[in-house]
Amino acid sequence: MTELKKYQTTAFTGFIILVGVLLYLIYNTFELKNKQYQVDLKQKLKQFYLKNVSKESIYAGGFSLLDSYLVKNIESLESEYLKSGSIKNQYTDSLLAMMFEELQTRNPTDSLIQEIKKQYKLDDQLEYLIVINSISLRFSDNKPIPLYHYQKKYPFLKANLQSPQGYIVSGKLKSPQAQNIVTSMSMGPSSPYSYDITVTFFADRIDRQAEIFKSAIPVLLLTLFALLLVFFVYYFTFKSWSKQKKISDMKSDFINSITHEFNTPISTIMVANRAIQNEKVFNSKESITEFTEIIARQTKQLQTLFNQVMDITLVNTEIEKKEVIFCQLLTEVIQDYRVKMHDKNVYFYTQGINNGTQVYLNRFWVTTMLSNIFDNAIKYSDKTPKEIHITVDGTSNGLRISIRDNGIGMEKYTVEHLFDKFYRGKNPGREHVSGLGLGMYYVQQCIQIHNWKLEVQSSIGQGSEILIVI
Repeated sequence: MTELKKYQTTAFTGFIILVGVLLYLIYNTFELKNKQYQVDLKQKLKQFYLKNVSKESIYAGGFSLLDSYLVKNIESLESEYLKSGSIKNQYTDSLLAMMFEELQTRNPTDSLIQEIKKQYKLDDQLEYLIVINSISLRFSDNKPIPLYHYQKKYPFLKANLQSPQGYIVSGKLKSPQAQNIVTSMSMGPSSPYSYDITVTFFADRIDRQAEIFKSAIPVLLLTLFALLLVFFVYYFTFKSWSKQKKISDMKSDFINSITHEFNTPISTIMVANRAIQNEKVFNSKESITEFTEIIARQTKQLQTLFNQVMDITLVNTEIEKKEVIFCQLLTEVIQDYRVKMHDKNVYFYTQGINNGTQVYLNRFWVTTMLSNIFDNAIKYSDKTPKEIHITVDGTSNGLRISIRDNGIGMEKYTVEHLFDKFYRGKNPGREHVSGLGLGMYYVQQCIQIHNWKLEVQSSIGQGSEILIVI
């Protein structure tokens, strides 16, 4: 994994963790509001419910109703229990069924809930549920004998009223949870010939989640804004860092390249100079001529390298433009380049360069730009012969120039960074190609200065095409 990939992975992982923390905080905030909402609601309901129910079991009047079935018939229930050896018998079952039926029929809780809603200004979204969890009988020995328990199913009782929480006496709240419990009461004198009963009161808003969400909207919006802010900070920071690292890498490459490029001719000149100082060489006219030619060539190479660097330093200076017949200038550049490459097996194929359209341009800049494009086409070609196809088309607004080669082509990443300052494509097998990574940067600067348009089309093994729209 490259260093850049490592930083990308680290930055992305850090951002994901931060987002996770923020989402966790949002969740906790939501749950906190949810619990607070339930606490406030349940406190009001519990206070009102207990005040009205008091010790009446289930609801007002419930105590006397239960007594009429259980206490009044406690001796008969004990007799049947002793006779059958079990609390499960026909008499007990029928008595329990009738008692539950009457508890439901005489239930006044709906009117009580309406009073609660009115007093605390609660809307119709409030639902409740009252269930009997268990009933135990106490006979003469005062031992509790289970008559009903919510964990068991009773075939003689209505199936739709037997819920996982207990037998439903009143209410329509669906799927009540532990957090919906307003109060759970266990009542009974715990004395012989009596009974114990446990009743639970559930309550909740149908739209509680939506209501809490509404109350949490300011926090959610603030958190969303924070997330977006963090994202943009991460994005622009990482983008800026990547850009700076890229520039730093390119500068390092440039320094390495220019050091190598300048050292080669300098070293050659120094060697040639030492050779000339040798007495045997000094006395040989042919040897002197040979070494002076070497020095001349290497000096010219140094001058070329120096001019390349100087061209870039002058990019942002004002340039003088004149009207020039573009195709005439193009023909001159091609002719000069042909002479320069006469022994390099390079062929130019032209089409449409007799166009007489005049263009407002700087001759020096455009000449250098075209030479740089040709240089790249030749340097990055492994074909024999090396071909450059130039086509000029007239348009309604100007000219369209296509410069196509039969070189090795470029991958997508190289095309994207082709015009970056100091960038040199990593082409396998072409590492030996010299250069400073400034030629195509110069091309782009020339295009921008003249307000022209530039496109590049290329693929590996298929060559490249430079399109200039004037």
